[in-house]
Amino acid sequence: MAETILEYLHEPYRYFGTATLQEIRTDDKGRSALVLDRTIFYPQGGGQACDLGRIEDDSFRFDVAAVTCVDGVVLHSGVGYSVMPAVGEPVTLRLNEQRRIFNSRLQSGGHLLLNAMRDAGQALVATKGYHFPDSPYLEFAGTVPESDRAALVEILQGHIDRLIGSDLPVIQQFLPYERLGEICRNVPPGVPRDRPIRVITIDGFSQPCGGTHVRSLSELTGMRIVRLKVKRRYLRVSYVIPDGNPSAST
Repeated sequence: MAETILEYLHEPYRYFGTATLQEIRTDDKGRSALVLDRTIFYPQGGGQACDLGRIEDDSFRFDVAAVTCVDGVVLHSGVGYSVMPAVGEPVTLRLNEQRRIFNSRLQSGGHLLLNAMRDAGQALVATKGYHFPDSPYLEFAGTVPESDRAALVEILQGHIDRLIGSDLPVIQQFLPYERLGEICRNVPPGVPRDRPIRVITIDGFSQPCGGTHVRSLSELTGMRIVRLKVKRRYLRVSYVIPDGNPSAST
């Protein structure tokens, strides 16, 4: 089966769309999983939670409870009400808008933290990003002396406040793999080599990323660094961003 067209990569602020039903599967939890030719739903991955919402037409409704991607095919898992449409039929997609916006803020907040680390003169390389609502953080290879950690929190917060106050745009572009090294400080392993890769740039700092993002830094107002923690030679920097009601499911 052809890979699902990921419309959210180009239009992260679109919360309504249409698609064609390609297949109805059963996921690994025994739920119905709809496969579409294209989707605006973000599948969980890259440290970001999936979108939720519903898929429907005039005669049925399918509440999306999880979205995953398997070998390039996006599975929309959940519960359907009434008779499922036939394969080949058009359907309407509606995202939980508030959840998408909050998840995008968390993902962009992680990128902004990379900028703050750079501006603080820290050359540590990020090894993990966790951009879920419960406790978002970035993890870096290396440590900072305990005596310097409180000062680093203040320095990072100062750079974050300055950048948010400048309301710089969050720029996205698509580049071939061979060009990523020209502008990206760190290219994570596993980045596909056979297709253009989306690169997110904030204030000249660029990183490959398939997640959803805000348009500009003012949307991250209220972001705070809350904790530095060192474990096994890794530095974890935790942050918070004010939310709305991200747990709503439809």
